[in-house]
Amino acid sequence: MRTILRPNIVLITIDSCRQDIISIYNVKEKHVGKNISKYGKQGLIFINAFSPAPYTSASIYSLITSLYLNKIPPYYKPYSLSTMDVFISLPSILRRGGYITIGLSGSNPFLSSSTNYHKMFNVFKDYINDPRIRSSTFSRIVDKVLNKLKLDESKKSFIKTYILNIKPPIIDAINLTNDAINFIIKYKSKMFFLWIHYMDAHVPHIPPIGGWQRKIKYALKRIKAFNKELTENQSLIGILKHFYKEQLVFIDHNIGRLFTFLEK
Repeated sequence: MRTILRPNIVLITIDSCRQDIISIYNVKEKHVGKNISKYGKQGLIFINAFSPAPYTSASIYSLITSLYLNKIPPYYKPYSLSTMDVFISLPSILRRGGYITIGLSGSNPFLSSSTNYHKMFNVFKDYINDPRIRSSTFSRIVDKVLNKLKLDESKKSFIKTYILNIKPPIIDAINLTNDAINFIIKYKSKMFFLWIHYMDAHVPHIPPIGGWQRKIKYALKRIKAFNKELTENQSLIGILKHFYKEQLVFIDHNIGRLFTFLEK
């Protein structure tokens, strides 16, 4: 009997990624998404594709189940996958077809074990309690102090992020990619489906590596903008856009590492 070889499948999703910022779609952004563009040119590029919703929970829910928005829970309810939706999801179908399914959801609570995402995969990590990102004792103390001062959320975020250098609780693209590579090594002799969801481009928009002069400049702008509408502060908007692009460049670099490994 002839053996039918089925391919391994890697699905990469990037939280808060704009299509018009990636160079393969916008030649003016030639420095953003170099690896995505490089490998995209070797395959199919969709120029008329739309996200099913403007927020992650519904978009990913629809993506993995092929359900329209009127068939999934509304935004104000918990986005927990039902038993039937788990059954019809892409990872579950592949799992029943003999694939090892691996899900690496980068610290998004809507894409976690609490919303039943783990039920679709043989191996699932949502990083919610990962020691690499868990809030430190120092961070929790800072939260208590800032709450007593009754500061608004923008001021608390500014103090924690740009003065005390407390990072947001997400697994970064370096660690997420390292984990993905380790799982590929572990299951390389089997058919596998691997889903990787990067969170680095989500707010707050912070340069991923270094850039302290830029951070200080941004912090000063934030101070001036505390009592001013963001839409009126074009200088601050420009800095935010620049930081956002840096985050995508950081993700793209790590996607490049993953592609390079897969080519070996």
